[in-house]
Amino acid sequence: MHEAGSQLPDSTNTTYPTALEPASSARLGCRFAPLVQMELEEEKALIKARLETWPLPRLVSEGLVLLNMMGTRRKDSYFGKTVINFASPNGMELPFHRFT
Repeated sequence: MHEAGSQLPDSTNTTYPTALEPASSARLGCRFAPLVQMELEEEKALIKARLETWPLPRLVSEGLVLLNMMGTRRKDSYFGKTVINFASPNGMELPFHRFT
């Protein structure tokens, strides 16, 4: 049995990439990037349609909207972007939501 990334003993000189090999990840990323972008655009369109048509109580119950939040701007950034932490004003745990 041969380790990943090693060559076979025959004359084919076939190399099998390791699971963590960056070149393999890059090839897969390029291959699936258009599909991932299409999926993202579809999800964004769906959320936009819901925000425009659903009543506020439904948006809250589905976890798409959080109300009465307090925001604090952090001094550091994330990849050059501003980071804002949100919390419940009374310090309680946040209700059900779909944000990460």
